[in-house]
Amino acid sequence: MPKAAPRCLRCAERAATKGWQCAACAESFADWAARDWDGALAVLDEQARWLAKSADRLDGAGFWAAAKAVWHAAETVEELARAIEEHQSG
Repeated sequence: MPKAAPRCLRCAERAATKGWQCAACAESFADWAARDWDGALAVLDEQARWLAKSADRLDGAGFWAAAKAVWHAAETVEELARAIEEHQSG
């Protein structure tokens, strides 16, 4: 019995010709990584805002040590977002 050609892992409709995907999917998803980075940046921006808001509330309630730790986390998230933006532009 002849072995069937491997199927595209994206659409599962056509034979995989470019490694693990078919030619149509390879063309359609050529900029998939860029879209993925844009989505990650949106999530990171939302998380940084949420952390900053939480840090403000903790600080206002008198939990200064916890607020400082949360501010540090927000700064780390912002640093990661800047690194991603630099990676995209460079």
